[in-house]
Amino acid sequence: MKKSGGRRKILRTLAFGCGTFALIFGALVIWIGSDIYQATRPVELSDHHPFRSAAKKERYLANYDARAERWPVASGTMMVDTSWGQTFVRVSGPAGGPPLVLLPGANATSLMWETNIEAFSRDHRVYAVDNVFDFGRSVYVRNLKTPADFVSWFDELLDALGLEDIRLVGLSYGGWIASEYRTS
Repeated sequence: MKKSGGRRKILRTLAFGCGTFALIFGALVIWIGSDIYQATRPVELSDHHPFRSAAKKERYLANYDARAERWPVASGTMMVDTSWGQTFVRVSGPAGGPPLVLLPGANATSLMWETNIEAFSRDHRVYAVDNVFDFGRSVYVRNLKTPADFVSWFDELLDALGLEDIRLVGLSYGGWIASEYRTS
């Protein structure tokens, strides 16, 4: 029987709070990214959604891709359709390994796990997510407003990936999503 609504078996959840480094890093990303990205504005679909212009989208994605080339382990990527939009997922680690899902903090992407991914990928099949509502390659089609919305999006993502018994790690805002998912 398929589990839904955030009631999937989660073997371990690690949620990390927001420390000084995360606050400084987040402020820096907001300052740099505010001219490029429109994640907090109401959805207005266009050819360059969710960016302000096609040129800014191109600039952001070029920088993103350049950083992605530093990913230290073999990986694949996919776009996963949900009713909230397309979610970008970077997959690393052995195909038969137990699934580990990584949720980044606010104003961060899957690439924030670059320094940890080698250790995580040794024994786990790792799914590093670009949150659908935030920076990265994911593209939302409607705003997430309530904790139930975040649980719904994440549940749809896990269903589409075919994941049941997961290990879940979230940093800062990703930790909040993990805790909401776990308690729903």
